[in-house]
Amino acid sequence: MMKINITKRLNRFLAVAGAMLIGALPALAQESSLTRVAANDCGVPGAQPFLVKGENYTMPSEVKGSKEAITCNFGGKVIYAFNQLDIHADYQLEVVYLADHERKQRIVVDGNEIQNVTLEAGKEQRYLLDLPRKAYAYSQLVLVFEVAGKGANAIVSELNLYSSNSKAPVPFKGKEKEALGNVLTYHIDTDVDVEKVLPVYTVLPKSVTGTYRPVLSLNGTWQFNPQPEKEFYKHSDSSGWKSVIVPGQWSMQGFKVDSMAYAGYRKSFVLPEDWKDKNVKLRFDGVHSEYYVYLNGVKAGYHLGGDDCI
Repeated sequence: MMKINITKRLNRFLAVAGAMLIGALPALAQESSLTRVAANDCGVPGAQPFLVKGENYTMPSEVKGSKEAITCNFGGKVIYAFNQLDIHADYQLEVVYLADHERKQRIVVDGNEIQNVTLEAGKEQRYLLDLPRKAYAYSQLVLVFEVAGKGANAIVSELNLYSSNSKAPVPFKGKEKEALGNVLTYHIDTDVDVEKVLPVYTVLPKSVTGTYRPVLSLNGTWQFNPQPEKEFYKHSDSSGWKSVIVPGQWSMQGFKVDSMAYAGYRKSFVLPEDWKDKNVKLRFDGVHSEYYVYLNGVKAGYHLGGDDCI
């Protein structure tokens, strides 16, 4: 018996438009270590290349912290922008805060909140955030720090960006940087060569030598969890899982999922005996937004985009 698990994140809704096993799974992806590719020592002139909007400030002597933390950027909105990111790489954001007064603020990326935090007075706070790939889907990342309930302005003491691709992003300059600092909403405008990024759609075979049935449909009833536990694909816990029909949209079947969270699908199946020693491909006719696929607990694929297959 084989088990297939999918974790997905999306902006509004998700639709799974059919899944089929047809013929070789891609080489299983290996998780790679991340290296620092960009740094911003906030509040230090000449050491904050990715700052788009924000003022420099040094904490008074009674506020104790590391050398990097006692300087900061502040403002009603503090903005940083990174260009030429690798859309296929993983990125993590390290953020350091040191506040002189209690504040509540948040980070917004492409209209989505990725952190909402309370800063304690005089306490150095450090966070490591996994960035969703849709945040840099066009090779550009714009971070907006803003007040979220308490405090006259937002502050940021240090930023570090880590990636599975060691190539460093570059800062915006000139008119592009000025435009990012002046607009109220942030829209990434770039040209994409679709021939380079569109996946190859696998054709369904009519017959395969030595097999009675060359295609196995996985449509039907799957198990669904709008808030699965971390690494759920390695466990068989049944709590929180309910039936869902595939193909179908979870929102149309009564489920609600946070726009910046992952939901989980899973299904167990048995391959036909005459498929032994043959190459097998797993095809999804359409999954909207960002998702990972795990087969028997091992990562087998990933895709970011709308209504495409892997």
